[in-house]
Amino acid sequence: MKDKVYRMLRDATGLPAMFLQRPSEFPSLTYHFYGMGGRLFGEGRAVRTGGTCQVDLWGKDGKNEDWAERIVAAILRTFGVNAEWTEDYEEQDKVYHTVITFEFVKER
Repeated sequence: MKDKVYRMLRDATGLPAMFLQRPSEFPSLTYHFYGMGGRLFGEGRAVRTGGTCQVDLWGKDGKNEDWAERIVAAILRTFGVNAEWTEDYEEQDKVYHTVITFEFVKER
């Protein structure tokens, strides 16, 4: 799953993508999973599993607001999901941070 998400992010955006890391170059993407577990059960065992994927978009250029929206739209199209996302400016690090979260379910 980790490698599949990496390829999808890279192909959709052309940006570097890293799993469970904070970037040192900008712009870039990071991602991780949480809340993993059974989602649909049958006969006492999970027949579908899932969780939440969080994708973080990091950038230094905040003057072009359309830039982040274009990247988010490309990610949502690629994953075929409706997702929640928020934007923030981290004053201490002088970096724009957009967080996208969506849930997923997969067959076992």
